[in-house]
Amino acid sequence: FSHVYEFPWFKDASNHFLKTALGGWQFGGIYVAQSGTPYNLIAGTKAGIADPLLLGTAANSQRPNLVGPLNVNLSPNPQADNAPPNKVTGSGLAQPLVGHFGTIGRNVLRINGLNNFDWNLGKTFAITERWKVELQAQAFNVFNHTSFALVSLNARNIATPQVFGYYDGTQSESRNIQLNLRLIW
Repeated sequence: FSHVYEFPWFKDASNHFLKTALGGWQFGGIYVAQSGTPYNLIAGTKAGIADPLLLGTAANSQRPNLVGPLNVNLSPNPQADNAPPNKVTGSGLAQPLVGHFGTIGRNVLRINGLNNFDWNLGKTFAITERWKVELQAQAFNVFNHTSFALVSLNARNIATPQVFGYYDGTQSESRNIQLNLRLIW
């Protein structure tokens, strides 16, 4: 959703200074909302043997077995100094037997979505008929909403419970504000 609004104040003012300095300001922005990307769980190696050696599939692409209700909540990884809680326990997932395919389906989870506001406030000042100066204040990720990045292959792998179910980075930057001054001729 994008929007632009030009403030009506002082646009038709008789005072030249008020009309030039305070009239013609514009406020605009972009709002983006996206659902999370579908996410596959991967079982990893079994007994130290990678499935491609047994079944000829892509490296570590086997899915786990669903042995109970699926209970996996993706979350940011706690500090590296602290050992993160093991999320495999109680997740309803288990390693399939060597040489067997897992029973869980594709895309059973979604990573968190994106919710972002970018705003700008600006005005164009005419110097001559041909020359103009544009002043803008731009704010990106106005509400500082963090969107976490895809979970790495390690975090999808139930064979490594210390990182399973944790995001390992972000896909959005923190709030950023900048001022722009542009000469147009």
